[in-house]
Amino acid sequence: MVRIGELEIAGPALVASGPPSRKVKFLKEAEANLAGAASLKLTFKTLPFPSELRTFSIPGVVMINPTDRRLVLDEAVELLRAAKKEVRMPLFANLGALGSDVKTWLELSETFEAEGADGLELNFCCPNLDVSFMEEGDYLKEHGGAQIGQNPKQCHIITTKVKELVRIPVVPKFLPNALDVKAVARACEDGGADGIHIVGMPVSGLPPVDVKSGRPEMPLSEGVSFGASNGSISKYSTFETTARVRQAVEIPIVASGGIENWRDAVTAIMWGASLVAVCSALMWWGFEVVKDITEGIKDFMEEEGYSDWQEFGGKALKYLTTPDKIRFCEGAARVDEELCIGCGKCLKPAHCDAITMRGEKAWVDEEKCVACGICPGLCPVGAIRLISSGKALI
Repeated sequence: MVRIGELEIAGPALVASGPPSRKVKFLKEAEANLAGAASLKLTFKTLPFPSELRTFSIPGVVMINPTDRRLVLDEAVELLRAAKKEVRMPLFANLGALGSDVKTWLELSETFEAEGADGLELNFCCPNLDVSFMEEGDYLKEHGGAQIGQNPKQCHIITTKVKELVRIPVVPKFLPNALDVKAVARACEDGGADGIHIVGMPVSGLPPVDVKSGRPEMPLSEGVSFGASNGSISKYSTFETTARVRQAVEIPIVASGGIENWRDAVTAIMWGASLVAVCSALMWWGFEVVKDITEGIKDFMEEEGYSDWQEFGGKALKYLTTPDKIRFCEGAARVDEELCIGCGKCLKPAHCDAITMRGEKAWVDEEKCVACGICPGLCPVGAIRLISSGKALI
């Protein structure tokens, strides 16, 4: 159990704000699959422009969606009212406005609290709120959508004002695109935030094109824009950002971006997350993903002797250092001949001359092996392991 402000979250896996949280029937299914909480679809007072959900999708790899339909306040209030009658799990309202428009942030926050939201998620990461930076090339504006999360001062102002107004928990949500993500996190915490939601996102992206026509592979749309690279590819950025933010703040952290199974969730928690949230994986494989994560964490805890997932929170942070302080051990790859099927895939790496075939089996010349770690991942049967000699190399 994790407490965000006075709100208790019973399960480790949440439903992130997105298409899977835009209808009551989806929220009911999420709760049936053990979701600890859900964040409703992003809400604006007024839509900045009309839009629909279109994606370039490779399941299990990446989802690029430059546009999506958001909710206006009346729609969100109707959704919240109906959902509160049907589900018992905590529901966060996800809301956004221009950074300079504090009045609207307060109006949205006050309305959602009055309508029964259990918490507020301040969206400092939506790029579709103000798209002028895409045309003008000015990524340092203070007032735009995703630009809010790059500006610690702006984050502090909005968080502070909202916290002064409402009694329910306030959780700012931002991307790792700030020059100093720790400063942003500290600004939110200093502003009174009860928690922080970070979203791993390596880069903005574009879909591939049909090489004959040059048309982008984005369905049912004329034209395409830069869009977030969501999905599995984001998890490594999520792990990094989680670790950085955990080094800066004490309040709970919700980590999302690329989380799709219990191992991803445990990893995020060991890098400092308090909870994880899921979206893209639900759009590929359904709400069962939440149940699989929750039950997988439970099984892991039973096997390892943990009574609560917070007991292993931040466990990996003690290994985090700077490149100059990393110390290496001597070792080499080794092939299990009984498992090796002689496919030759481990001979392909262009930088390696340590592996050859002896008869029908791969063999490693340990004098030439630099222990880079590439070949174990190439082996389809898990026949290669890196073995330490026990000696310090540096």
